[in-house]
Amino acid sequence: CFSSRNRFSTSLDVFPMVDRYLDVIRNAFEFDNSKCCARIPDSEETVFHFRNYMSEMPDWRAYAVGFSELSPNKTAQELFASSHWQKGKDDHITVTSRIPNKYARAYVEAFQQQLGVPSELISNQSGIQDF
Repeated sequence: CFSSRNRFSTSLDVFPMVDRYLDVIRNAFEFDNSKCCARIPDSEETVFHFRNYMSEMPDWRAYAVGFSELSPNKTAQELFASSHWQKGKDDHITVTSRIPNKYARAYVEAFQQQLGVPSELISNQSGIQDF
């Protein structure tokens, strides 16, 4: 799925459990927006939470525990372009990350270039607010 030369997962196809258990996971959590959200998304806004493992921990640690992230281009192609997500005239994608560095900005650029949608990076939020 990934190697020491490639920091990103090669495809979402290696994570079939997300499709299988997403409804169960959603039903297990109840969110209090008044305590969690610093900014409530617009109805035309898709929020993409970028964990940024590459910046959060050393490479060896991320690999040792099996953490990987889809590359910016693959995220735009597989998660958005080839999914049920439909671009509307006012749609935009907001990327949140507790570490707003070059890796996070790469996702904003990929969404803008590959999908042709306005995108922005939100930072200075707590981990809970980002999530």
